[in-house]
Amino acid sequence: MHRRSLLSSALIAAWPAMAQEPGLREIAARRGITYGTAVHARLLESDAPYAASIAREAGILVPEGEGKWDSMQPDPGRFSLAEMEPILRFAARHGQTVRGHTLVWHTALPRWVWEANLTSASAEAMLEAHVAGSLALTRGRIADWDVANEVIGDPDLLPNQDMRDSIWYRALGDRFLDIAFHAARRADPACRLVLNEYGVEASWPRADEKRARVLRLLRRLLDRGVPVQALGIQAHMPLDQPFAPAPFARFLRDLRGMGLDVLLTELDVLEPADRPLRAEDIPARDAAVAERAYAVVSTAVAEGCRTVLTWGLADPYSWANLWPPARRPDGAEVRTLPLDRHFARKPFWHALARAFSGG
Repeated sequence: MHRRSLLSSALIAAWPAMAQEPGLREIAARRGITYGTAVHARLLESDAPYAASIAREAGILVPEGEGKWDSMQPDPGRFSLAEMEPILRFAARHGQTVRGHTLVWHTALPRWVWEANLTSASAEAMLEAHVAGSLALTRGRIADWDVANEVIGDPDLLPNQDMRDSIWYRALGDRFLDIAFHAARRADPACRLVLNEYGVEASWPRADEKRARVLRLLRRLLDRGVPVQALGIQAHMPLDQPFAPAPFARFLRDLRGMGLDVLLTELDVLEPADRPLRAEDIPARDAAVAERAYAVVSTAVAEGCRTVLTWGLADPYSWANLWPPARRPDGAEVRTLPLDRHFARKPFWHALARAFSGG
């Protein structure tokens, strides 16, 4: 029998006992927190150990790729939930909710958008149509959407410009956010509308400036009456970047003071790319990853964060191991998520459980 089939059979046989053990979704829910994870639709349908772990551990699912523009509107005017539908069905069967990611981004666009030669008028019409058409399909099924993703420029690449130099920004300036958020509110009055961003957790000058840029943008949007309701903080956290709770906590308090919800949306801990990852060092590596995860999540929870999502659940399915540009040249598997390749709980999992429990 194939190794994957053996694992599947073993996990299914053990399911009654495993189901009696609380997963992160139950531990988090005891304190009014929702824990979830990014998922791949094809794996939910084809990989029994993967699906069983997602069902046990997660209270909310986010499509890793199936909610992006190239999936939702692959051709002009043709909107489809075909790629996302397995996730929605799985969530319905297992008492989970689904959040959307992402309506407006600078990438994951179909060729017809790249080739559109956008003007201000055509970009506005295209954004409004995409947001309206996408939310018409998910209204009543998805109540939380990343309306826009990664819109702030990296300070080291754009030292004199707050905003990312995207096709939307070139056509419309930061008004593209007004257009997208207002279109989302018209299309789904009940949906929570989120701006999602990365690079704001660390304790060093680059993150200080990124936090300042995010706050400046959010103040401008709120002053203009743009219906942004929350900031999603991706929290992809390289271990070689320093972290101290105090600056991050101040940033979260600033956001909450503006009346915004705060979510951790893509949490993982990235092991250093320039350092050998030896098997004999796994206990120490796992301890370092868990320590960072606990520090960030416990700080966020203390400051009112009530939604925490990891960007995947088990190491082999992390983008850092699957996506060719992110994979290590030496082939070593990074241990960036709560479960290992055999779906066993790692110190990262226990760090989350402790943070959710107030330990």
